[in-house]
Amino acid sequence: MNFREGRRRYGPMVYMVDHLSDAYLHEIAEHFAVIDLPYPAPAPASDAREQLALGEALALKGDGARKLPACSACHGPSLTGVAPAIPGLLGLPRDYLKGQLGAWANGQRRAHAPTAWPTSPGA
Repeated sequence: MNFREGRRRYGPMVYMVDHLSDAYLHEIAEHFAVIDLPYPAPAPASDAREQLALGEALALKGDGARKLPACSACHGPSLTGVAPAIPGLLGLPRDYLKGQLGAWANGQRRAHAPTAWPTSPGA
């Protein structure tokens, strides 16, 4: 629905879902929600230990000074998602996560509340 309603932009996805009804989108979501695939092994980290520690701290504790909540606050303590509608982050490719965080930060990705940046992301 986020693609269809313009909150997310990616041409191929918009094209695929633009004409689909809410009921059919729910049917598709329900189908994929019950598939239990193993998480792929993460790609080897090439960042410095300090960067990895900062990423872990942001994911699990957030940054109060920057008013950034922890990823785990919404996506669960193990980052596997929270039913019924908050997806997991565990197992997603690093480049995908970096791209999505960048899209949030520059306002290209939006969603209904709650969101990681409840006000302007660049503030």
